[in-house]
Amino acid sequence: MPLSPITNKESIVEYTYSSEELSSLYLNELGVDISHLLSGISKIDLNRCPDTNFGFFTPVQIAGDGKFYEELVLKKHSYYTPWKWEHENALIYLKSIFSKQDSFSILEIGCAEGLFLQKVRSEFPNCTVEGLEINEEATQEAKKKNIKMNLGFIQDYKDSWKEKFDFVCAFQVLEHIPEIRSFIESGLEVLKPKGKLLYGVPNNDSYIFIKDKFHTLNLPPHHMGWWNKNSLSSLPVYFNMNLVDTMEEPADMANLGVYYDLWLKNNLPSLRPILYPLLRFPIKLILRLTPPKLGLTITAIYEKRN
Repeated sequence: MPLSPITNKESIVEYTYSSEELSSLYLNELGVDISHLLSGISKIDLNRCPDTNFGFFTPVQIAGDGKFYEELVLKKHSYYTPWKWEHENALIYLKSIFSKQDSFSILEIGCAEGLFLQKVRSEFPNCTVEGLEINEEATQEAKKKNIKMNLGFIQDYKDSWKEKFDFVCAFQVLEHIPEIRSFIESGLEVLKPKGKLLYGVPNNDSYIFIKDKFHTLNLPPHHMGWWNKNSLSSLPVYFNMNLVDTMEEPADMANLGVYYDLWLKNNLPSLRPILYPLLRFPIKLILRLTPPKLGLTITAIYEKRN
């Protein structure tokens, strides 16, 4: 049985995908060829950690590489969204713990072109912002904004940056990471005692994800882990931190058509091509009155223990 990357205990195989299924999904829906990552692999398992409810995929070597993400960004131009709910959520939290004139240091792991850090610096002129990114092209764009950038993985810097930062954050990164323990432990290493750690990840309790096990971008090689409130809340049992808060994004009204289409896909697949265009607008109006409860993202905030 596979071992949970959080607890190192045996987990349960919840679902098995064939390599052909995943390859077809990515090629047909996104035009992305993932065959080089699936060479010699016939099946991919979704495993469930019974102690944390964390879902993770094996084998881990199918995780997306540089070639995969270069092609994904090229084919899906909306992949990088400049400002999301979780960014605004994090900024509101920063304003609740720091005043405008405070001096503090912040590291964003996987900061892309540094738009969140740029916004933080504009709100807190005395803070020190620093970014970490594995995409060299993105680091060059961030440097144009006068943001201090570092190339590589957080594990590469955990010793040289020991207890350097007051606040560490990562948006839409944790779900891509197979090596959960070393990633979280390294983030805590570079954080000062009582410093805050914030993760923003896809919420797998949201309607779109919980009802669709074949949501392409929620599967390997893109996503290697499925998080929800339960799994995020369980992390302090296994790491040197306390949970401060979790916040779940409300349903996005822009996705009402997606919710309806997914319901048809699960319940009336043969009538989907007819009913979707015919009833889309009246159903969207009805859903505005009773939308799904949860949106696509959840944030969790932790405090490093002394």
